[in-house]
Amino acid sequence: MEKKKIEQCVKVAKEINEEKKMGEEQYVLLWNMLSDETKASFEKCFYCQMYVDKVHATIITPPIEETIGGRIGEYYDSDETENISLFEFMYSKIKQVVLIDG
Repeated sequence: MEKKKIEQCVKVAKEINEEKKMGEEQYVLLWNMLSDETKASFEKCFYCQMYVDKVHATIITPPIEETIGGRIGEYYDSDETENISLFEFMYSKIKQVVLIDG
């Protein structure tokens, strides 16, 4: 990643972390102000981290981003997932891997 992009990320993280005056309602408002593309990037990061925390440290897996991207695609491509949230779907898939391989 370019140095300029890293510095931009550091600046934004500092502003959010050091402000500490933001409450949960402000984080929700901030989330709602993000574009769908930005939200999707954050969500993928969240699920990748959840995968790493629950699975990757204990078993050998394919590249994490590929695994998570495939699962997210599976969620959106399936008619069977209409009644559950992406979080519930991803959590169940990660839990299955932990139970089977862990």
